[in-house]
Amino acid sequence: MDQIKDVLNVFLSRIIGFIIFLVLLAVVNIMAYYIPNETFRQTVLLLNSNIWIIVIFTIVLMIGEIFGALIFPFNLPAPLFNAIGAIFLIRFIFNIFEFLNTLLILRLPFNFSTWYLVISLIIFVIVIIFGYVKIFSEMFPALKKIKEKEQK
Repeated sequence: MDQIKDVLNVFLSRIIGFIIFLVLLAVVNIMAYYIPNETFRQTVLLLNSNIWIIVIFTIVLMIGEIFGALIFPFNLPAPLFNAIGAIFLIRFIFNIFEFLNTLLILRLPFNFSTWYLVISLIIFVIVIIFGYVKIFSEMFPALKKIKEKEQK
């Protein structure tokens, strides 16, 4: 029963948070018509143009968190969903960096797409490894407690 509460709690909190984000984005879009600031308008356009990336990483990370709230072996897909969600989140962060590079006329001397691929691969592997290490490290103390109960 606790597992159902955890899953429901994760689901509802993430959905409510995302709905609040969408409402704030709508308010900011309305404000963009009334605020005569080009930087503000471009920032709103950046968020609007990346809305699908935001939706995808929100959903994928939420699914990963829901799987993570379950017990072994049902939590095994969690690191995979978290790693995939991290790739979309990194894409969004790189889009922000590209936007800032253009906005501030920095002309940074490196290729964002090459760095995106390298960093995404590294983060994907790190999230997978640490996710499964966490799952299995939580599993072994539980097995130890079961053995102690059996011995008593």
